[in-house]
Parts: sequence; structure tokens; C-alpha cells
Amino acid sequence: MKKFLRLFVLLFAVLAVPVAASALNGTDVNGDGEVTIADANTVIDAILGGAQSSNADVNGDGEVTIADVNTVIDAILGGSSVTPP
Repeated sequence: MKKFLRLFVLLFAVLAVPVAASALNGTDVNGDGEVTIADANTVIDAILGGAQSSNADVNGDGEVTIADVNTVIDAILGGSSVTPP
């Protein structure tokens, strides 16, 4: 499962373009000022490690799941915006 999640994220890395975090509130999970594949990896690490981090709960549903990874990837690829709860 871990390899699958990593592969899933890496497939999108080829298309990933850094997006200014100010334009994408809530999706800069690692706090580096950009929304990149590193943010998706941070969420995946939280899922696989079982850590429930408020930063990794991008969609604000109270759980860190693959939906949060998808939200970060959507932000990278499509520029969608998420406002944290």
C-alpha cells in the first residue's frame, strides 16, 4: 500500500508546478511557502504513520485520509483553493 501511495503521488510530480501558498490557503501542509508534491508527501506520511496532524487535515473533515492527498494534488494541478477550518 505504501508503494502504491508513493507511486500515485510521484506520477503527479511530473506535472507539479509550485503554486504560491498565499493563493492556496490550507494546502501548504509543510509550511514552506509553496504548494508542491512535498505537501502531498507530508500528508501521506501522516496517513502511513498514523499521526493526526491538523496541518495534514487539508479538507477540514477531522481526519487525515487520501481525500486530503487528493485535495493537495488538485491544488497543485488545478489551482483549487481550500480555506482551512
